[in-house]
Amino acid sequence: MTTKPTDTWPLNIGPLNIGMVSFAFHRANGQGLVNCEIAEAALARGHRVTVFCEEIDPVLAARPGVEVVKLSASKLPTQLLRDQAMALQATLAVAKRRRDLDVVATNGFCMWGASDVNAVHFLHRTWARSPNHPWRLRRGPDSAYRWLYSMANCLFERHAFNRSRHIVAVSDPLRDEVIGMGLKPDGVTTVHNGVDLSRFRPGPAERARFGLPEGVTTGIFVGDIQTSRKNLDSVLKALVKTPDVHLAVVGTAEGSVFPAMAERLGLKDRCHFLGFMKPDDVAAAFRSADFFIFPSRYETSGLVLLEAAATGLPVVTASSVGAAGIFAPDAALIAADPEDVDYFADAMARLRDDAAFADRLGRAAQAVAERQTWANATKRYLDLFEQHARRLSARRVQAKDAVPEGA
Repeated sequence: MTTKPTDTWPLNIGPLNIGMVSFAFHRANGQGLVNCEIAEAALARGHRVTVFCEEIDPVLAARPGVEVVKLSASKLPTQLLRDQAMALQATLAVAKRRRDLDVVATNGFCMWGASDVNAVHFLHRTWARSPNHPWRLRRGPDSAYRWLYSMANCLFERHAFNRSRHIVAVSDPLRDEVIGMGLKPDGVTTVHNGVDLSRFRPGPAERARFGLPEGVTTGIFVGDIQTSRKNLDSVLKALVKTPDVHLAVVGTAEGSVFPAMAERLGLKDRCHFLGFMKPDDVAAAFRSADFFIFPSRYETSGLVLLEAAATGLPVVTASSVGAAGIFAPDAALIAADPEDVDYFADAMARLRDDAAFADRLGRAAQAVAERQTWANATKRYLDLFEQHARRLSARRVQAKDAVPEGA
């Protein structure tokens, strides 16, 4: 009788060499942060990590057990060309080392070759269809390029998914979107992002440090404000309807249209643009606010929701944010429509006027965030990697046993 191999087949696979492919391994954005956490957890389990990337956190790069294969396309004029150049470099570099890699993990479209596990953090197919895509809001050279970029990436990501043995989506809505592309449901797993509870935690406010006024209800918005996708414009319009509430905005203001918009709306004295911040400063800014508001028009996860909630802030968001679902129905104020300015104005007014409600909502949000640890998230990823290695090892054993003696 032949034993059929399963994910729990008792094979001693030993330490793995995990190949991880992403253009950036740093903590300045969600995808880079997730990759860093997975790599650190893999090292803690005794595995080795080979990183194929353009940028990497220097602390991670210096860790024993990490090999860095650098990709570079910085001299090319557009992101579309840079992505293609790096994808080709990654394909060749992985192929060269494939015999030494037990698992190849990718992020969306970042190479042309096959991968074992593909973590999806953004779906161009969904964003391209959104009524809020820049091409539909304003026609011009810049929006035309963004449309071309989205359309090209729709094709690239489908190719990448079709060549991946297993897909990880960072939220349940994103998993549904991926399955909607025709992928088999049992080949797509949801792994929610985690949050660093040692960094994002309740603590004393430091309003003077950020130039924020004392004694007034102050919300905070954190995100990219170079485009309208994160939906700061709806927040500003809601702020007009909410007297005696201030707003702190964390994000690169240079080149953004939103400081001028705030001034046009008469919000110059109530809207405080704090610029880009490193994670420790973001955590301190959260602790200096009374609530967090983030109604992004398209957000596959929304790691920043977890970070704000972990500091104890009440959360105002929209159902278009992937992570909103883990706070439903009672741990956040969630608009059904990210364009519902009146909803956001009413939410901010309620948090301003009802301190007991704000406290209850903040505690409920914090309890949700505290369950979303990086230890839980990275365990899910590493279990998938190790399951794949067991399957591969089992297939090799079977193939060896199938060869007749003397053949």
